[in-house]
Amino acid sequence: MDRIRAFESVPPAGGTGFETAFTAAFVVVGLIVLAGFLFVGYSMVRGARAAKRAGVDPFTPESVLIADALRGPGGKPLEQRLTELDDLHRRGVISSEEHAAARRKALEA
Repeated sequence: MDRIRAFESVPPAGGTGFETAFTAAFVVVGLIVLAGFLFVGYSMVRGARAAKRAGVDPFTPESVLIADALRGPGGKPLEQRLTELDDLHRRGVISSEEHAAARRKALEA
């Protein structure tokens, strides 16, 4: 009789339904997290390669790149460049045609 009671206290080899479901859920969540890490790593490498091809340091902060783009090719903000052009035209340094062409060029850049 003691042998039967000792045998009954041993859980089944396959585990209970709850344990099996928990293990499966743990594995699925782990695979999703791993896929997320792989995707982020792939995206970072791809972005760094694209930045290098464009001639930009991939470690440059995004805010610096945005500020440079807003300044334009002359290194000054668009508003400042337009103000300078208006001032040159007002003082008679450049003609109306030159002013219009320079303004158009500044707005296109």
